[in-house]
Amino acid sequence: NQVSAAPLTTAKYVVAYRDSNLYGSVTVGDVSGSSISHGSETIFNPAPSNDVSVAGLASSLFVVAYRDESNSYAGTSRVGEVSGTALSFGQESVFNPTQSNYNALTALSGARFVVAYQDAGTNETYGMAAVGHAVAGHLVGTARQAGTEGQTVGVVTGGVSDTHSGLTSGRVYYLDLDGSLT
Repeated sequence: NQVSAAPLTTAKYVVAYRDSNLYGSVTVGDVSGSSISHGSETIFNPAPSNDVSVAGLASSLFVVAYRDESNSYAGTSRVGEVSGTALSFGQESVFNPTQSNYNALTALSGARFVVAYQDAGTNETYGMAAVGHAVAGHLVGTARQAGTEGQTVGVVTGGVSDTHSGLTSGRVYYLDLDGSLT
């Protein structure tokens, strides 16, 4: 497929597609009554892209999956963030280093998603899936204690956390969109 759309809110959605240069591109659409308007096209992969799919994760967060023809046809994903009609993207993440066909995305709970694809580089009869976790914005750190809006709170930005218990040594933890540590 070359066009995919996903809702972010009841009045905002994203459309991912392969543009006239064959590049992977996205635009944001807004619905107001019976009118629809779109923001500017933003390229998420400045190379030939195929099997483009998109899933909305939150009101300002989405993920795209595609076959990156400039990288050995690898199955690749990128998380995008919407601010008004402006778009920004995180780093590319390769979920299948060999040829990936028929990428299909769906959102799970929180910032998690699953991409299903055909692993054409290994065996064209195999259907595969990969689970991803989107991290929005830039991690500042984790608050040392609860606080209210406008209050100054100490933040753990790396190294040793003396404010959490029950964590597994050597494991990577993320801050979910709702503020919980996963």
